[in-house]
Amino acid sequence: MLDSADQVVVDGPADRPRRFAGIANRETMRVVALAALVVCLTVFAQAKTGSFTDPTNLYILSLVLFPIAAVSAAQYFVLLVGGIDVSVGAAMTLAVVLMSSWATAGSVATVLLAGAVVALVLGVVVGGVNTFLVERLRIVPVIATIATMGIVGGVCYMLRPTPSGAIAPALGDALMLTTVGPIPAALVVLGLLFVVVDVVLRNSGAGLRMRAVGLDSQYADRLGVPARRVRVACYLLCSALAGVGGVILAAQVGVGDPNVGSSFTLLSIAAPILGGAALQGGRGLLIGSLLGTVVLVISQNLVTLLALNDGVSLVLPGVLTLLALMSSSDGAVKLWLWRARPRGHGETG
Repeated sequence: MLDSADQVVVDGPADRPRRFAGIANRETMRVVALAALVVCLTVFAQAKTGSFTDPTNLYILSLVLFPIAAVSAAQYFVLLVGGIDVSVGAAMTLAVVLMSSWATAGSVATVLLAGAVVALVLGVVVGGVNTFLVERLRIVPVIATIATMGIVGGVCYMLRPTPSGAIAPALGDALMLTTVGPIPAALVVLGLLFVVVDVVLRNSGAGLRMRAVGLDSQYADRLGVPARRVRVACYLLCSALAGVGGVILAAQVGVGDPNVGSSFTLLSIAAPILGGAALQGGRGLLIGSLLGTVVLVISQNLVTLLALNDGVSLVLPGVLTLLALMSSSDGAVKLWLWRARPRGHGETG
């Protein structure tokens, strides 16, 4: 905040409950604004094309959205505690490659169990490497996870130098062909889980501890919150959820491809940032991340429907992420307030 002398003042202990309440209000407003934006984009797209809300198009959009929603949830938990994980795309690829070896045949129950094992393995191994680099060696998260991304990517190429290894069709039947209207039933379940987890995190000690660590790790430590353990848990959870996203992607591609997840890293960061998460940590909702994913997917679909240059679909996520960061940055707000303050007669900008 700013005092009467136009100096930046760090929040004291008495200000923090008010700060939590203010963040909660801003998160709710962001979700409402995103929902309104989704409606506006849908109306615009339908008016321009006449076919945007056709069941076939909605089903295709849902398939595109499904793995992005899962990996964005993975990134959300790391962002919440003030970290970042750029290895999630590589983790998704490794999940696809492992599924092409471990789930080549069998019933729905068998392949889903294989998917659960893959997610657990990735959570322990990839998440464990990230936590060791970040928490033990004290490497900056973005650098540490870039290193992990390179290692995991190399392992993918060692296991599958070229796309090969058919994945059991039962996985696609379970995750894509069972629908509620034009939407895959598994995606509906995922959305409901996001709502439930948001409610739990808003009203539980675990959720408050995550936010406290993200907002001010040192202050959380002084309150008795085990900040390091909270961050470790979030990195492990992030890799496991990236594995879930990889299993969903495996159901769609049907083969072990060593490059298939490379495009998901930026999207995994863009969606939660659009949804209200912050690189500083302590902010955001899973449902906001899901709505951010919807905005990204609709925007990219509009590029195709309006016959725009394909490069626009690559530029859009970056531009939307920058706009979201600018709109949610505390530093930007403070700078704007400082620039807008009344000035003395002899003061210049």
